[in-house]
This record gives sequence, structure tokens and C-alpha cells, in this order.
Amino acid sequence: MKEFKYEPLKEFFSKIDKDKIKLTYTEIEEIINDKLPEYAYKYSTFWSNGGQYQDYAWLDAGWRVKKVVLSDYIIFEKIDNEKNYEQLSFIEGIGNEKVSKYIPLEEYLKEKNEPHIKLTYKEIEEIINDKLPESAYKYKGWWSNSEHNRGEIWLNTKYKVVNIELGSNIEFEKYNLEESFIKKIIHKIKNILFSKK
Repeated sequence: MKEFKYEPLKEFFSKIDKDKIKLTYTEIEEIINDKLPEYAYKYSTFWSNGGQYQDYAWLDAGWRVKKVVLSDYIIFEKIDNEKNYEQLSFIEGIGNEKVSKYIPLEEYLKEKNEPHIKLTYKEIEEIINDKLPESAYKYKGWWSNSEHNRGEIWLNTKYKVVNIELGSNIEFEKYNLEESFIKKIIHKIKNILFSKK
């Protein structure tokens, strides 16, 4: 489902010949010829890359949000390759903010003790009693195992996403927190050693 009032914004981005652009709230409202909703002024999640209905306006045009200064301006940057597209995540500075509608999914996973869980999109939507946003169907980055977006919900239950069949199903796998932490440290040490060579 798209919010078609943001179509002019999509059209605007498709014509920009720069790598980065700063738009004030007023400028965005002039482009869409409408007021932004109140929560666009209050919550950074409105501007997430892959978490809301309106994000198609920049993602489909090949752009993503780089920085948000609430009630003032948004900095967008061009997505320069497919890798960046796959790694879309919530904008910087969002901290551990949760989208409350996904809490039933967290509760569901907490109750499970299986090493591997495969859920269809329909099953997930039944669990949260709501429709997943269009970006969850289109972008693998929406399912990123990142603590800075909704990934925190399954990471908190000691599950991580291991396979994504867009529009079909998501596979979660139980992981060992200590082992995961050790792997991260080893990975960092390797990076430091290789960067010195």
C-alpha cells in the first residue's frame, strides 16, 4: 500500500542530478502540495529507510534518508549501488526506539524454544494483527539484524534472521549471545590486523 500523496516527492527525486540533497520540511510540503503529518515532525521513524509506507517515495527513486533534524530538515543521499540497497536501515540517531506494533512478534519468538523458525509473511501479519509495510516486501534491508531498527525485536529474543524470501517467508535462527560477541571481537581484531598491512 502506498500513500499516493508522496508521488510528487518520488517524481522530484527521480529528476535530481546530485548525490546528496537537503530539504526543509517546508520544501517537502511544497513538493507534495500538502502538510506532512504531525508525527513526521515528532518521530524520526517517519523518515526510516524501509519501515513506513511513504518511504517508497525516496527508495523507489534510488534515494535514502541520511540524516534527520526533526521539524527542520532532512538530508537524502543517492543509493549508489545494489549493496547499499540491501543494507537499508533506520536513520542515524534513532537509538533503541521500537515500533510498538511489532511487540507481539517479540512475544511470539520469546515463547519459542526452537533452533529454527520459518514464518510466512501472512503468519507474521497474523501475529502482529496488522499488515507489514510495502518496504518489508520489497527490501531485504527491512529485515536487517540491526539493533537500530526493528531488528532489535527478534535480537532481544536471541533469534536472528538467516534467510529472506521477499514477499514469501522469513527464517529465524536461535543464536548464542556469548558466541556472537566473541565472533564480533575476532572479526574486529582481524580487520585491525589487515588494515595495518
